[in-house]
Amino acid sequence: MLNETFKQNYQRENAKYEALITKTNKPIDEYNGIYTRYENPVLTKYHAPLIWKYDMNPETNPHFMERLGVNAVFNAGAIELDDKFYLVAV
Repeated sequence: MLNETFKQNYQRENAKYEALITKTNKPIDEYNGIYTRYENPVLTKYHAPLIWKYDMNPETNPHFMERLGVNAVFNAGAIELDDKFYLVAV
């Protein structure tokens, strides 16, 4: 029974996480001539990987409860390299 609770809760949280990170982000009409703004933020507390927030062991966390709360993401830097943008978030 406890393993089923862990599995169900993990699958629910993983589905929410996958939906978030695969969501298409569209530009909005607001443009200041320099930056293109988008509908959704690039990084939020919800983008933190599950393995950072949860004890992934069903024996020590049978109900798949969040162990480390993430309440913010700070952008420490960004760089463009080979036509891709890389963010360093803390």
